[in-house]
Amino acid sequence: MNFFRLFILIALIQITNLLSAQLGGMGGSMEMDSTKKLKIAAIPLFNYNRSIGFMAGALGMGFYRVSPDDTISPPSVTGMMALYTSNKTWAAFAFQQFYFKEDTWRATIATGVADANFQIFVDLLPPEGGFIGYNTSVLFVYLKGQRAIIPDFFGGLHYTYYRANTEFDVPGTPVGTGTDDFHALGFNFAYDSRDNVSNPEKGWNIELDVSFYTKWMGSSNDYNNYELSVNKYFRLNPKGVIAARFNTAISAGDVPFTGQNVVMGTDLRGYTDGKHRANQVHTLQAEYRWSFYKKFGMVGFGGVAVAVDKVQEISFNGLLPAAGVGLRYLMIEDEGINVGVDVAVGIEDWGLNFRITEAF
Repeated sequence: MNFFRLFILIALIQITNLLSAQLGGMGGSMEMDSTKKLKIAAIPLFNYNRSIGFMAGALGMGFYRVSPDDTISPPSVTGMMALYTSNKTWAAFAFQQFYFKEDTWRATIATGVADANFQIFVDLLPPEGGFIGYNTSVLFVYLKGQRAIIPDFFGGLHYTYYRANTEFDVPGTPVGTGTDDFHALGFNFAYDSRDNVSNPEKGWNIELDVSFYTKWMGSSNDYNNYELSVNKYFRLNPKGVIAARFNTAISAGDVPFTGQNVVMGTDLRGYTDGKHRANQVHTLQAEYRWSFYKKFGMVGFGGVAVAVDKVQEISFNGLLPAAGVGLRYLMIEDEGINVGVDVAVGIEDWGLNFRITEAF
């Protein structure tokens, strides 16, 4: 996943985790006071990521039902979020999630701005390559509609627009890509049979997202994004759960810098410096979740990734392994919401992350 999309995902994961605590599951409903048509929540957000430093922000949300007679659909949500990190990365978002007709239809609208500071590894720098910093500023709009096809299975269409400007901190010669506009139409499918969104013990969560960026719509480049994730969960014993995840992210065509994918984040903890960047990133990982004492638990995880521009380039020599452990505390017992911290190690890299709920 490219760094801009990853940073947006960090914010949206925080939103989704908090929504999960409110909604109580993908197909569940939140009990709302019948005397109140609107429920408001304001929540501070704190985290740490080795790449962007300490993160602080705030999230405000309003929950309500589009139809008071619809008790099956989850409450619709209107929200805003702002984030700032210690490396001067910042972002502001507004989002809307609608649920209609007994959860037959779903719609999402999101817009925001972000200014991200990160780095890229350049092989040509002496003596054996090195990092240079860059800044990407982005304005984005995202629209998605989904319809239930069969139980637990949704399909729909989405539209993405973003305007990006990237400047590289090349010593003595600042280099910029200029401002580019990108428009995409796409489709998505999701199958979710998890017993709990925040802390599943069984079931599947499969998502496919395809986006087509085209010049006839006004994009600066013609390229496509394909992303598939497959998560499986099963209880191994009364205190242990196994979770496994496969994810593939592919950009094809005339791929711009902002469309490339990076090994980091949820799909392989242990890599945070952005060194491994390519058009394609494929990852496989597994995690054992152990509740060892009352509300306390631990996780152990490991996985591998490859970052290549073409499938033919995949080889054992290019495998990027990572492994780590984490500590958990059951903060909201009724919803299975854990808080905790993970530490992971990769090749010449490592990561530390505070989290709400599980990584996947």
